[in-house]
Amino acid sequence: MAEPKSPYAAPSAPVDDVHATQDRGEFIRDGQAVPAGRGWDWWREGFAIFRASPWMWILVVVVFFGVFMVAGGIMAAIGISMMRSSPAGMVAFFGLFGLALSIVYPIFLGGLMLGARAAEEGEGLGVGHLFAGFGHSGGRLATVGLAMLVGNFVIQVLVTLVFSAWLRTAMSGDPAMMIQQGALVFLVYLALTIPIVMAFWFAPALVVSNDLPALDAIRSSFLGCLKNVVPFLIYGLIALGLGIVIAVLMGIIVAITRGVGVIVVFALALAIGPIVIGSIYAGYRDIYTRH
Repeated sequence: MAEPKSPYAAPSAPVDDVHATQDRGEFIRDGQAVPAGRGWDWWREGFAIFRASPWMWILVVVVFFGVFMVAGGIMAAIGISMMRSSPAGMVAFFGLFGLALSIVYPIFLGGLMLGARAAEEGEGLGVGHLFAGFGHSGGRLATVGLAMLVGNFVIQVLVTLVFSAWLRTAMSGDPAMMIQQGALVFLVYLALTIPIVMAFWFAPALVVSNDLPALDAIRSSFLGCLKNVVPFLIYGLIALGLGIVIAVLMGIIVAITRGVGVIVVFALALAIGPIVIGSIYAGYRDIYTRH
């Protein structure tokens, strides 16, 4: 017989042996507008994410480039062997390889977004995060890559048509008209490329973090970027300025050390990628999360 419970005992309830998950806030499907200064904060927070596990981030980048270099070397060897028997087959083979890279890239990027989240939340970054996208929404991430490939193909076709028209004008010998048409080609390219970049900037993060279907993630990424044109303008200007400063510093280091500084330059190059990844994740969290 069970012992009678004292009416004066403290109330109790069964408690599961689990760790409390970190509150990641409320997801905002189409994003929210944030202050303009957040464009700088995304870079600052991206650096903080890198600083949380710098050596592991560098190892992840080395493995990432190593995978692509090995795959590229194998494909090049196969392509050279095919060239002897079927040049057309070699061209088709490299075309398929480029197609595969375009589809696989968002899968790797999705894994890196999970790695950035783990680094920020103190869960520990690992090389396995690089491949986590294959086991986490791999099909949807591949669909994002395929959609990006189609979008880029359409842009290339349109730009080629505009460029052909410009080339015919350039051959007419009118320098003023040639300059005007050249500027038009560049503006058309920007007008077509920027929306594609907006549509895919946050798409991998939205897929792996919020389980959105590929097309919904692309739509949400575009709307989130559209609502934050000014922060992204500041973000881009800072990226341009940092790029110029880093390039100058790298040149000075190589010149002063007479080539020995290439090792330092290489280390800096390895650090840039994780900081960019961290900044993308910081922007995603800022725009699509309400705390």
